[in-house]
Amino acid sequence: MAYNKLSGTIIAPDFFGPAPGDPFTKIVGLLSGTLEGDGTMLDGVPRIVSNVSENNLLTIGINDNELVGEPYLNFFGGIDNGSLHVVGDISASINISASTFFGSAAGLVDLPPGAVGNGPSGSIQLTSHGGTDAHISGTMNLLFRDNVLEIAGTLALQRRAISTNATASTTDYILGIDSSGGAVGVELQKANTLADGQLLIIKDEGGSADTNNITINASGSDKIDGQNSLVLESPYASIQLFCNGSDKYFIY
Repeated sequence: MAYNKLSGTIIAPDFFGPAPGDPFTKIVGLLSGTLEGDGTMLDGVPRIVSNVSENNLLTIGINDNELVGEPYLNFFGGIDNGSLHVVGDISASINISASTFFGSAAGLVDLPPGAVGNGPSGSIQLTSHGGTDAHISGTMNLLFRDNVLEIAGTLALQRRAISTNATASTTDYILGIDSSGGAVGVELQKANTLADGQLLIIKDEGGSADTNNITINASGSDKIDGQNSLVLESPYASIQLFCNGSDKYFIY
């Protein structure tokens, strides 16, 4: 009677299996231990055949019984805690995502060629065009740090000149009014269409508000310091308003 396991070091004969010509005999069990040699005669067992160095990735060679070490694909530091190093290009048919990309990004599609972000801490990045390329650079005079916008310069704000009845828009900041041709009425936007804290300045630029008044009307049930409307009736008068983003305007 034979055992169902063969262990130890085996010097294999030319043939290991059922007796030749015996269709009724089969080997059942395990063969364990050490097999010496390169395994070239073992069918179905892939073997490493070339270009092998430490931490290489292995790929299938010219047939499915060969493994080839790839010199351009390897793990620095080992596969458990290292990084994959690729010498050459990486291509993908769909998206590539990562928490961080290093490099100039010059070859990334839909980014400005040669884009470089620089400037001091908190600098706002601006795009500038030079020739056919666009570049990103940080301005020294426009910083956003600790939720504070620092401007080393001045502001140019939206101004609209009107001389007839008009409705203030959500993008207006200064309304310059010339009422020399007749009284002018200004309808404010609904407060709930503006941002909380949004500002509006209304100024008699024509100097005729004493003879042709400028009337400012709140919209619907909105109020201006508790009133439905107010009137500029002095030459070159002005008023500054801010909105609560809900239903009120306030003079400041």
